[in-house]
Amino acid sequence: MVDLSLLKVIKYEPDTDDFLVYKYPEEDFNTKSQLIVHQSQEALFFKDGRALDLFEPGKHELKTENIPLLRNLINIPTEGESPFHCEIYFINKALNLNLKWGTRSKFHVMDPEFKIPLNVGASGIFEIKIDDSRLFVTEVVGTQKLMNHNKLIEYFREKITTEVKSYLARVMSQVSYLTISQNLNEISIALKNELDDDFSEIGIHLENFYLSNIFIPPEQTQKINEVMEKKMEYGQLGFDWQSEQKMEIAKKFAENPGSGGSDNIGGMMATMPMAMYFGEMMKDNLSKNHNNSDNLTDNNNSENNSSIFCNECGSKNQSNSKFCSQCGTKLNRANNCRNCGAKIVPKSNFCTECGEKL
Repeated sequence: MVDLSLLKVIKYEPDTDDFLVYKYPEEDFNTKSQLIVHQSQEALFFKDGRALDLFEPGKHELKTENIPLLRNLINIPTEGESPFHCEIYFINKALNLNLKWGTRSKFHVMDPEFKIPLNVGASGIFEIKIDDSRLFVTEVVGTQKLMNHNKLIEYFREKITTEVKSYLARVMSQVSYLTISQNLNEISIALKNELDDDFSEIGIHLENFYLSNIFIPPEQTQKINEVMEKKMEYGQLGFDWQSEQKMEIAKKFAENPGSGGSDNIGGMMATMPMAMYFGEMMKDNLSKNHNNSDNLTDNNNSENNSSIFCNECGSKNQSNSKFCSQCGTKLNRANNCRNCGAKIVPKSNFCTECGEKL
């Protein structure tokens, strides 16, 4: 668009806070036109398709070689187009806050505490400031007439999603979903460090990056709550999702005991009353055997107390016997324990049968 006025005052007063770069709609300004750059802005001057001067806040005079009185003559060979083409881009240098981000798709991770597979998504905000205006305009904006927050977020969406998925997958393989919210600040700082280089490559300084929310589908949240209740019920005895699945299967078999015979879980449950009956029988038998053993021990002790052993052949004799009933040797009571009557081993200090001190 050819500007036929003598002088032009070029400025941009945005009516919105979300602009990052704005291309002034008019082009080919006359020489000595006035450029006004507001505070928190910079203006990049393009001449003949090349980015030349970068103007800071203030008032500036442009030298464009477009001379008002000679424009019509100079432009005749180019069909009215100025051979001294020039453009102005305004860049927002203020801190841009509350730019929202979110992962396009969820990623999969196994919760280390509950052993449940989760589909995880994440969202948050970030804050940026254009650090190198020339680099940002030439590498990202190009010939676009407007670059705003939405376009920047779309530009970085895949980069952010990739870094967030990769980092959170590593962290959540060690930290449970229920406790990871306690570490959002540390994770946010780590993610910012991961993304710094991606932003700086196009002239943007990433001031802050916040991970605000980690979320899973409602049905998985409900599953975690159920397993957590059961872990509490079972006293944290290694109860996990796989165990819970087995219990659900067992419960279904129990509700339909005729579905599988004695070889399946239903059959096992059907035989439980009989097993309990035999268990009680075994318990009673063991108790009786134990009592009989105690009685035998008592009888043996009383029998030992009324017996005397032969020092020659070791045979047991009645306590009132004078001679051994087996070999006829005279019985020596001094060589038998006075408590139980057992034969005393020579040079012993205690009886080997009852422990009586000799």
